[in-house]
Amino acid sequence: MVRFNYDNLQEAVLAWESYARWVEWAKHLGVEDPAGLATYVRTGLLVLDGELLNRSLELGHMDTLGIPYEAVTAEEIRERHPALDPARIGPACRVEDEHFWDDATGEVGGFFQHDSGFVNDATLAAHNLVYAAEQSGAKFRWRAQVTDVLRDGVRVSGVRLADGADVYASVVVNAAGPWSVALNTLAGVLDDFSTST
Repeated sequence: MVRFNYDNLQEAVLAWESYARWVEWAKHLGVEDPAGLATYVRTGLLVLDGELLNRSLELGHMDTLGIPYEAVTAEEIRERHPALDPARIGPACRVEDEHFWDDATGEVGGFFQHDSGFVNDATLAAHNLVYAAEQSGAKFRWRAQVTDVLRDGVRVSGVRLADGADVYASVVVNAAGPWSVALNTLAGVLDDFSTST
């Protein structure tokens, strides 16, 4: 999923830059993967106002970056999306809570991001990246477990694998997804992060 509304400006920048790559995916890769190419599907995204949404901050970031959006009222939501009810209900609670069935306390507006959407096949997109990297000389060590992070003084210089091999690089990128916190722990860098995983 590609969206552009974030509380953090750097996340909004990353999303906007990523969008530019997704819409020009073949050009970004620079190769034609024989397995085919993932496709960006532009659907748009309706973001409803709510207690957890910092609207002024998120729209401020989008304004700063020139990301187009359209503010919408409750009436416009009803007209464009008849299946949605823009009633303001909340705060959120469990079904067992006595307030679960409380009446709405008004209506919500929101904003619409026309360029938001999704990539039709995340697995194929990852394959596309692997194929493009291999064509540029990258080598992959699949199913290799990282057991240590190597340092040259204070700078990270590589990783040690479970089979004893040391892999050195001028840049080490943590792309471990849900397991990135384990790698950050090995690297001893958790104190440097303001956002955890």
